[in-house]
Amino acid sequence: MNCHMIRGEGGYLGPDLTNLGVTTTLTEIREAVLEPNKRFTKGYMPVLVTLGNGETIRGVARNTSNYSIQLLDADGELRLLSKSAVSKVDFPKNSWMPANYSERLSQQQVTDLLAFLSRQSVRPIETVEGDAQ
Repeated sequence: MNCHMIRGEGGYLGPDLTNLGVTTTLTEIREAVLEPNKRFTKGYMPVLVTLGNGETIRGVARNTSNYSIQLLDADGELRLLSKSAVSKVDFPKNSWMPANYSERLSQQQVTDLLAFLSRQSVRPIETVEGDAQ
């Protein structure tokens, strides 16, 4: 709810799950939920940036260069930061997603969650030929 979005509701730190059931296999969904540190979805590399004034920003890296870093923070704000304003950039080896769902959830809850996620899809409205919608 805080990190992933489904159909326009939720957070920004994780990938949008609206069409997950169409784009991802059940095996891949299981791995992503139970082993989130195994691989990162492109565009969702965790980053922790400390500014020169001591402020720390947690987010996901969008673009980085020798001169700037662009990140999406937990509030969904896209920030472009000059490297001159940044005192430290860390790319944590672990995802922002908790890695202990197999311990926090019962086997039935894991099964239910995987079933829910695997059914996420937005299908276009099918029209009958000649029917204008």
